[in-house]
Amino acid sequence: MKTFFKLLVIIVGVPVVLISAWLGYVSYQLADFRHPLLEKSFEASQENDRYANEVLQAFALELESQHKFFLNGFHVEKEDEKIHLLQFEVTAHYSPSLEDARALELTLTERLIEAVNGNEKLRPFLKEYPVTNQTVSIHLRFHGSSITSFDSNVDYIHTVPNSYVPENRDRIFYYGHSDPFGSDFEFSETFEEAKSTVSAEINPYAHQSTEFEEAIELVGTSLAENLDAHHKLCKDAIVFKKGEEEFRCHFTLFARADQEKARKLLVASVNQLMNEIGKNKKLQSLLKADFQTNQIKLKISFRKNKAFVGRVCYTQGIDEVVLENNEITFYPVDPDHYPIVKEPLSI
Repeated sequence: MKTFFKLLVIIVGVPVVLISAWLGYVSYQLADFRHPLLEKSFEASQENDRYANEVLQAFALELESQHKFFLNGFHVEKEDEKIHLLQFEVTAHYSPSLEDARALELTLTERLIEAVNGNEKLRPFLKEYPVTNQTVSIHLRFHGSSITSFDSNVDYIHTVPNSYVPENRDRIFYYGHSDPFGSDFEFSETFEEAKSTVSAEINPYAHQSTEFEEAIELVGTSLAENLDAHHKLCKDAIVFKKGEEEFRCHFTLFARADQEKARKLLVASVNQLMNEIGKNKKLQSLLKADFQTNQIKLKISFRKNKAFVGRVCYTQGIDEVVLENNEITFYPVDPDHYPIVKEPLSI
């Protein structure tokens, strides 16, 4: 009886397996099959993308090999199978001033326009020829290695072609580093305004640090390293306001703190900054006057890192301690039940 059932399984099962395999093979061949005419049409529709990608990749290679700028990505946008927008995003590893950023944006835009207009294979697929900054859009990101930033530094630029928001058309937007005691730097201008303002003396591919910037950077770097090593304070921002000659700093301690602990940390931070400035003779010679504690704005936040969430506030203790105009303010986590306390700085 057992032999009969085994023989039945073999007789029925083997054909089923073979038929299933054959159907799978036929389905695969049909799925991969294209009629020659359809294949030709498909290749033609992709040709404009291929030529556009070749231009953009060559441009990216030029920037990386000659100027150490790195491609983040690019995008080709079409309308009725004609290219009407080429977007390009690149990263430069330094923190430029507004003047340097403007010069670089204009230079790269003109260079990419030349590359696109000079490619004869791509020309039939362009909606408009010759292309201008209405077709080419370059976004720039700046990630400097500096610890300290300045109020006029730019860290992101994007341009808006004519096909986008009407009130923003044909404009360049500049965004600056975060100021822990103020709003982010933001500025915009038209391409024509940028061209009339840019200095011919600026080398757009190189940022030359001044003695003043180098001295400030030395202070900021040493401050961040010492506060991390001795007090476990994590640097969020160190900004130097050139006009006011102010240091504006924000640090975070990943631990709970009461008022006494918060005061000690803030005073230690102020003392460390004053020591760094005091031993930097170059900076002292470049400042307008002797640096005072009322030129320091400093904030320390107290947070905990929560898995899959990030930084969160504690439910008790001090949320932030802030120094401004030589006055310390203690902000509790629960201001409804605990008062905000102010006291003069004493060091």
